[in-house]
This record gives sequence, C-alpha cells and structure tokens, in this order.
Amino acid sequence: MFCRRCGKYNPDGEPVCKYCGGELTRDDNYRRSDSSYGADQTIVGVLLAIFLGVIGLIIGLLVYKGGYDRDTFLSGWIKGFVGYIVVVVMLIGFVCCLPLLY
Repeated sequence: MFCRRCGKYNPDGEPVCKYCGGELTRDDNYRRSDSSYGADQTIVGVLLAIFLGVIGLIIGLLVYKGGYDRDTFLSGWIKGFVGYIVVVVMLIGFVCCLPLLY
C-alpha cells in the first residue's frame, strides 16, 4: 500500500506508515500512478543546484518540509549539482589543455 501522506510504499496490512506515521487503510490504497508526479520538484532541484548551488539546497529544504516532495527535490538537486560539477571540471580541463595545442 502507498501512504497518502508521504507516498512511500508500506507492506499490505500495516496499520500506520513506517515512514511518516500516517494511518493506512485498505480503502485508501493510494498509488501515485501519474509518472509525472514529482517532476516539478525535480526540475526545481536541478535549477536551484545549477544557479545557486548549496544556497539552492537550503532554499529547497526550507520550501519542501518533508515526504515525497522533499525526496524528489533532493534527487533533482543532487543530479543538477553533480552535472554542474562535471561540466565545470570538463571546461577547466579544456581551458588548461588549450595552450598545449599550440
């Protein structure tokens, strides 16, 4: 079963969510079936990582207090920050190697 409160999976028959403590009932067997759910938080995380770095992380953590939204934000922020670091390192390597080409 999926918790309505945080969206995480719990085994069938559990009375409360083991992640957030929300009540689970068979009638509320809720699944986030829309594959685009969380895309907004992921995009926000990527953009804040690229443009603001660690400050963007702090802003995002203040905006997304917990649950599924916070998890998807953090996932996006990590992807964006790692991607940003990789691009910067590649550019620095290219600029440093440029004089060797002449």
